[in-house]
Amino acid sequence: MMIPSTIGIKLADGSFCPVIMTGTRYPSTLQLTTVHNNQQKIRVDVLIEAAQRVDYLDSLTIDHLESKTAGMPTIELQMSFDDNNNLQARIVDLDSKYRQELCIPHELYAKKTSLSFFETVKHTKIIGQISSFR
Repeated sequence: MMIPSTIGIKLADGSFCPVIMTGTRYPSTLQLTTVHNNQQKIRVDVLIEAAQRVDYLDSLTIDHLESKTAGMPTIELQMSFDDNNNLQARIVDLDSKYRQELCIPHELYAKKTSLSFFETVKHTKIIGQISSFR
């Protein structure tokens, strides 16, 4: 099944960055980094763009980044769809190996434009949260 909307993230400047484009279901990986020196936390908002509207789906967060110069840490974002068309998203700090993963059910993002923020958070399943896999 192809997705009817573009899945993406919110950049530090507030703009929308497409990750998986409308009409595809290819997995995608992006390399992200920090914008401030000694930044200890990163939050990646997962968004959906449909009908010229961008809506929030969920967030991925890592709270334990090592203190480094802005632009030095490498955070890997991966997005894909499982066999049931659920959106899988994961961020990993490649230095510390801390990560967070989540699964957004197909039913949720398919009807997202009619859901409120609180319904989205209630239905999202956190798979793994800020743990090390060293």
